[in-house]
Amino acid sequence: MKLFKKIVIVLVVAILVLLTLFILYFNHTYTLNIFKDNNGKHSNDNKYNKYNKDNVQIVPTNKLKTKEMVGYLTIEKINIYNEVIKEGTQDNILKNNIGHFSNTSRFNGNVCIAAHNYGIRNSNLFKDLDKLKIGDIIIYKTDYGQKKYKVSKITEIKSTDFSVLDNTNENIITLITCIKTRKDIRLCVKANELKEE
Repeated sequence: MKLFKKIVIVLVVAILVLLTLFILYFNHTYTLNIFKDNNGKHSNDNKYNKYNKDNVQIVPTNKLKTKEMVGYLTIEKINIYNEVIKEGTQDNILKNNIGHFSNTSRFNGNVCIAAHNYGIRNSNLFKDLDKLKIGDIIIYKTDYGQKKYKVSKITEIKSTDFSVLDNTNENIITLITCIKTRKDIRLCVKANELKEE
């Protein structure tokens, strides 16, 4: 009888371990892979990012805590306040932060960022991005300064549409997140800089 109890306990523990591994794998597999091409490569590959972040012409006045930090994002409409933006859109960055597409602008031109919209607590920073409307305000802070943007366009794009990362002459910010039930579609919010008067 004691042997039977030990076998049952071992089986229950093994099932719990397998179930935990399955949940972790499922969460990782179905969370946001911002952009992957047909070969499964992340858009951070230089093939898709033509614009170097060092093209910024303004000299920074402060230093962020680490070189991996890009800045902070505030969107009051959806309760985002000074959320950290880190360099890159890999899973380990998007797990807890907003990610910056590495070879897009950090300040002038088209600043492109992304975050998850579902998943565990810290990985769903863009969960309410779909609630933004034309005219809503986005504030972006970096060592280079602060910019205020007004939402000008909200679209759904294919996960392989890299054109939204292209640099622009005008200062805009592009926010991207996945759409839960549509694996190959992304929500893309663009906002134009508001000029101080």
